[in-house]
Amino acid sequence: MNYLDRNTLPKFQERLDLAASELNDAEDILVAAINELAGRIYIISSLVPESERAQYAEELSYPIVTKINSLQTQIDSINAEIEEIRGSYDEQIDSLSSRLTDLETRLNALDDAAARKADLNVVLYRTGGPYPVVQEPSTCSSRHGSHISTTGDTITITNVNGITDYKHYLSIRIHGVNVDPQHRYDGLAIAKGVGTYELVLDPTVFNPFVGEEDALDLELATYIDYGDGTSQYLGTTVTHLTLV
Repeated sequence: MNYLDRNTLPKFQERLDLAASELNDAEDILVAAINELAGRIYIISSLVPESERAQYAEELSYPIVTKINSLQTQIDSINAEIEEIRGSYDEQIDSLSSRLTDLETRLNALDDAAARKADLNVVLYRTGGPYPVVQEPSTCSSRHGSHISTTGDTITITNVNGITDYKHYLSIRIHGVNVDPQHRYDGLAIAKGVGTYELVLDPTVFNPFVGEEDALDLELATYIDYGDGTSQYLGTTVTHLTLV
């Protein structure tokens, strides 16, 4: 058996303190010995049954062969465990993927149901049918965002449920207090279905508060008008704005 090829090993070079030829000769002998030992180990471990090894040597057991076989057994066992873990991992991933897909389907169904419910509430309300169980008061906002002009400005009324024929009452306060002695801005009635409202403030009342951040409070009360003289109060929302 040619376990090592002597021609692939480097040759020793001449040195003053060593004879290269002697070293090369010694290396040739060592390579031959290694090859012979490798061949014997191969023969003993692979070609000779354990029961017949006694006729070839006095030693009946070869620790290196036993160790090699033991390591191979361990490697095979580890490979089997890795494959088992990999299979279990794949099963869990497939199970999780299936559960997530099912959850996504259920969430989509809930979204669809919520959208249909909102549409149904609007239809029922406008056709005189049963009123929605859950309704929210409207909100209002200035067209300029966080501020509003005392010389005349427009506010927008937004109905959370998309129903445009609520009835609204608007009260205007400064830091939550009615400062108008005549109560002209206390409970202003806004026609049903109106989405914008033109707001003009008396400068003699409100100019002293110009520039105070979030001084003006728009309190919008929302009612459901049943059309028969009765109504249902939904609540009041407050918007804080700065006068300019």
